[in-house]
Amino acid sequence: VLSNVSPLPLTVALACDAPFALSVQQLTVKPMEAVPLDVSFDPGFKADPTSRAERSVVRVTYAEHPRADELQLEAVLYYPNLEFSFKKVDFGPVRCGGRRVRVLQAHNTGPLPVHCAWHLTDV
Repeated sequence: VLSNVSPLPLTVALACDAPFALSVQQLTVKPMEAVPLDVSFDPGFKADPTSRAERSVVRVTYAEHPRADELQLEAVLYYPNLEFSFKKVDFGPVRCGGRRVRVLQAHNTGPLPVHCAWHLTDV
């Protein structure tokens, strides 16, 4: 909510960078008026499904005077991400009918639960 607590109307210009977006870019706020401002966030901005925080600002300027303000923005994305102890598991030579075991550890790096199913593929 943008509030004008002065006795004069304010012409306000607003801007922010992707992945954030504003419902309006310019408006006039009457004296003692409060105007809602919708800020949206696009979680698909990066195709990388990695948990992260995105930060930006809303830049606020006024036509009536040189003052400028900034409103901090933050969106936190959580994905179920796994981190493995190895990038490649090498079993080395194994005799026909033989058996070799390698232990691979997986660590859930995010706050969301992870449910996994495994299958082998030909490379």
